[in-house]
Amino acid sequence: MSTVTYAPEKSGGAKYSNQDVIARIRKIRKSKKLSMYMLALNSGLNNTVIQRVERGEREPKINTLFKIIDGLEISPAEFFKPFWEY
Repeated sequence: MSTVTYAPEKSGGAKYSNQDVIARIRKIRKSKKLSMYMLALNSGLNNTVIQRVERGEREPKINTLFKIIDGLEISPAEFFKPFWEY
C-alpha cells in the first residue's frame, strides 16, 4: 500500500494512503446517494473502473481521480480538505 505525501512533513503536508482516498470517494458517493453506476456516468468512466477503485483493486491515476472528483460534483480542494485537517 503506497502512501502519498504532497509536501514535506516538516511543513505540515498532507499524508494519506490509497485506502484513505477510496474511503473518501465511497463516503461522498454514499452521502450523495449515488450508485457506482451513476458515479461512473457522471465521471465519464466505465462502471468497472469505479468498482475496481472502490474495491481497492486499482489505484486511480491522477486524471482518473480528478474525473471521479468531478463526477462527485465537488472541487478537488473540498475532496482533499480532510487530509489536511489533523
